[in-house]
Amino acid sequence: MEWFEHIADSFVWFIPIAALVGLWLARFQPSSPWRGHMEKGFFAILLLVAGGTLRTVMVNDPGWLLHTLSLGVMVIGAICPTASSNHFESMDL
Repeated sequence: MEWFEHIADSFVWFIPIAALVGLWLARFQPSSPWRGHMEKGFFAILLLVAGGTLRTVMVNDPGWLLHTLSLGVMVIGAICPTASSNHFESMDL
């Protein structure tokens, strides 16, 4: 079970890496035919990151701030519009 302890030691970095992967899935090519699958993948990773963050906060792990920040970045990053979908109409004065 020595390998399990090595994995547990790197748990602090697993959640932020998973959050970045999920955010990449949410922001990747809005017009892609794979968009539906990517949204499902993002939601699954969001649940994983939320559960990991909840676990970190409940056991008072020192990485709680990093995990909470990762969860916040996933939520805010997914709802912000992309540059290609942010079209402003010109105003005639």
